[in-house]
Amino acid sequence: MTRFPRRCRSKDEEGGFTLVELIITVVITAILSTIAIQIYQNIITKSHQREASTLLNAYLKGIKSYHIETGSQPTMPEHLREHVSVIGCKVYDYQACKSGNQVNPSGNRKWKSPSGLYEIALGQDTDSQGGAVSYLTAIPRGDFESEGLPVYACYNLTTGVTSLSLIGVSGVDIPRWTHRCK
Repeated sequence: MTRFPRRCRSKDEEGGFTLVELIITVVITAILSTIAIQIYQNIITKSHQREASTLLNAYLKGIKSYHIETGSQPTMPEHLREHVSVIGCKVYDYQACKSGNQVNPSGNRKWKSPSGLYEIALGQDTDSQGGAVSYLTAIPRGDFESEGLPVYACYNLTTGVTSLSLIGVSGVDIPRWTHRCK
């Protein structure tokens, strides 16, 4: 069996990483961390948008029930409350809302979502044929306003068509999209 001679280290040479290797490792770690943080923030934003879409979907069911029962459009959250739970927060502050600043919104077409991240609005419009349309918007507010994603929902009382749209652009108010409820 052939043996290869082992390399002997001199007194000046020590084991370990070079400065260049360490710098490269730190740079790669920083890049990966930046990417991971951005992905995490996008996941959080989308989860909050899903929360708003779940609320609007429930409110749409309340609008349908109210219309079937009364033959008219709901104009206030208390009309919806007869058919679905409508709870809001007192402030646009996620942490404060988590600790119990919940209220039953009434007397206004706009209210804060239970998380305090969105302003929910209930409105009425007509479609291109003059049919009645009830719509809901969830617009990000407070600290969430700049990065939050809005949601739009509508119900055409004449045709029975419903639509729920998750808007992929942050920082904008959404128009009344009655064309989605033809």
